[in-house]
Amino acid sequence: MGVRDRREREFQRREREILDAALRLLDGDDWLSVTIEQIAECAEVGKGTVYKHFASKDELFARLSLDHFSNHLRALRDIDPSLPLEPRLRAMAQVYWDIHTKPGICHHVVEYCEADAFRRRLPPDLRLQFEKIESAIYERFFAAIQEGMEVGLFPEGEVPPLTMMARATLDGTIRQMRSGLISTADEGEQLEAVTRFIMAGLAGHTPSS
Repeated sequence: MGVRDRREREFQRREREILDAALRLLDGDDWLSVTIEQIAECAEVGKGTVYKHFASKDELFARLSLDHFSNHLRALRDIDPSLPLEPRLRAMAQVYWDIHTKPGICHHVVEYCEADAFRRRLPPDLRLQFEKIESAIYERFFAAIQEGMEVGLFPEGEVPPLTMMARATLDGTIRQMRSGLISTADEGEQLEAVTRFIMAGLAGHTPSS
């Protein structure tokens, strides 16, 4: 391996250290007030080094959010495609739940980065990265719901709104758990309940109690 390869590995290692430092500092209610200087100090680098990797705090937020979506897509790709449709959909719901509830992720940063106003401030290349990875994630859900319609598991309908309905149900439950409105004592039971509700909604009938 040459000098260029070694420098690239060092560059990537330092970037990861900066992102990890940002994650630690952003895990709190005052996360928007965290400065580049504080992130640099936590990562034990100079402020200028942070700006070599990220042109602005928004770009750093964007990278953290893109990492989140990359992990989401990777987990979806790991689902066995030979699974029957219903277990596959349940596995997709499990992935969504896990990726949005596990510790070590600044979920408020991800939500912040989903806002149109935030996306418009980003350079075109970063906006395109978001569009590509989000499309790749939703295409998997679209394809599964479409397959459900084709085999008669779900009635015919508009696929994107049904996908948004499923996501809104999961998001709503997760946010209520974070706010303490729903107990986190048994997340497995919560996920099972919300998954049954989603499957019933996709099938076009009210779930039994």
